[in-house]
Order: sequence, then C-alpha cells, then structure tokens
Amino acid sequence: MPGIDGVETSVQIRSTNNPNYNTPIVALSAHVIISEQERIFAAGMNDYLTKPIEENSLRASIYKWTHSGVRMQEKESKMQVTNYSNLNAIDWSLCAKLAGNKIDLAKEMLEMLIIALPSDRIKIKQAYKAHDYHELREQVHKLHGACCYVGVPKLKAITKELEDAIATAATEKIKYYVTALSNEVDTILSYYEEFLMTIEA
Repeated sequence: MPGIDGVETSVQIRSTNNPNYNTPIVALSAHVIISEQERIFAAGMNDYLTKPIEENSLRASIYKWTHSGVRMQEKESKMQVTNYSNLNAIDWSLCAKLAGNKIDLAKEMLEMLIIALPSDRIKIKQAYKAHDYHELREQVHKLHGACCYVGVPKLKAITKELEDAIATAATEKIKYYVTALSNEVDTILSYYEEFLMTIEA
C-alpha cells in the first residue's frame, strides 16, 4: 500500500470508532521474528501467517477468527473416521524393536513418553479450545514424532490422523481425534504400571 504498511493500517483501524474496529486482522509476512510478532500484536492485529501461505492454513485461520467457511464446506460430505480398536495401547515387542532390542533403552524411552503425556495432552487441549490451529498442529506433530520411537501404535495412529485433519482444516475430525487422543492417553497411563510388572516378572 503506497505510503502506509499493514502495521500502520492496523493501528489506524484500532484507533478509530468505526464499524471495522473489531474486525479480525491477520498479518501476512515472509518471516516473523519475535520482535516482529510484538510489533504485530501491539498494532492490534489478532494473528499472523507466513509466506508461502497454504490454502488449508488460510481456511483454518478464517475459521479460527470468524467461525465460518470451513464448517460449511464440511457439511457437504459425511465425516469418516478410522477405527483403531485393533491396535494395542502399549506393544512391548514393538518398543524393544524400535530400541534395537536394547531392553533398558526401550524402558527408558517408554518412561520418557509416559512422563510427558499429561503435559502434552494439556497443551493440545488448550490449543484446541483456543482455536489456535497452528499451535495445535505443532503440539500434535511433536507428540506424533515421539510416538514413532515408542511402541504405542494406537496413539501414534491417532496423532497421525489428527495431524492430517488439522492440515486440511477438517474441524469435525479434529474434534473427534482430540477426544480420541485424550482417551488413549488415559488408557496408556492407567495401563502403564500394570504393564511394567508384566515385563519385569
């Protein structure tokens, strides 16, 4: 825009009492460093996206701030989800295999996952409730990566499905798999102590 950039435009919009005062504003930038983030939010912008922008990221951002658009598209087709009831919560043979059959390492990697699960679940739930799909995708991607090194096949499958749902802004699937993830974390945590006694017997 000649003579004025997006930040200054946002400042002017937020400083006037006009019908657009509360309109969500999302910055689009090639890269956003910490100082730039502070400048964006100080100007009254709600969020930011980085270039090159993906269609799904744009659709998710629109839904996040307006709660429209994405749901309307989803209604056109019936939601289909995958049932992973045949997968184990903890597969010890897979744990050992992923650790190169080093039993102590397998136990250590599993324990590390178990310790982190409650915190990971809280972060995922918070991001979902805040409709912060960028943070949600980051947290789910991180958890999915951790599951790739431990024998928790069902949780791994759920996190992969949730990550795909976030990437395509499939809000109904996101809701379904966030709940499924939370339930599976409960299952793993409740089974862990019993599982340890089994492998140590």
